[in-house]
Amino acid sequence: MRTTTVLLGALAMCGLCAAFLLTGQAQPPAGTPTAGRPADDAQQAIRRAVAAYDEYVAEMARIKDAEAPLTAEYVRRGGWQRYFLVTSSDGHVHRGMNCSTCRWETVYAWLIDLADCDEAKMVAEYGEKACTVCFPDAPTMDGWAESVAARLAEEAKIAEAFCPQGGQFQSAPAGHGWAKYVKCDHCGTTVSRTSTGKVRKHKKPEAA
Repeated sequence: MRTTTVLLGALAMCGLCAAFLLTGQAQPPAGTPTAGRPADDAQQAIRRAVAAYDEYVAEMARIKDAEAPLTAEYVRRGGWQRYFLVTSSDGHVHRGMNCSTCRWETVYAWLIDLADCDEAKMVAEYGEKACTVCFPDAPTMDGWAESVAARLAEEAKIAEAFCPQGGQFQSAPAGHGWAKYVKCDHCGTTVSRTSTGKVRKHKKPEAA
């Protein structure tokens, strides 16, 4: 999919250059912009993009051929529950790979260990990572509340390590004009300030 985007972007940027190349013309029409590069460079860029696209199409055909008998068997058996975890971000578990909350470049991991298990078992294991579009009842199932509580506890633990003065405005000591470094009014740690005078995020000093 990324290759397709690269190709479309290259063709769009080259504009009429793509047309004269694909129709076999030796040179672009007079006045055709080439983004400040020689026409030969533009032609080479298009050829590379087309070659990459051809490789992509061939690879997709190979994958579909390999997938066909497996999909046929899945359909023959009447299908079963399948789950997919988004791995391109700290993502959710989905029922399939076409959820409206995902994007074309989303990367998934197929959770084969959960094949044919019910939603309750999945939620018990993954908690609030369950997509509520794919699984609207997930927040009512066992494991969801525990997952939320565990996340909030972890966030509170992390926040506790940082000084609450971080991100707050603090004036420089009298007579120092604009000082880049100041001693935090809350914890006493010497920290830097932003250009607007806000104390940067910092951890509390360790207890002696």
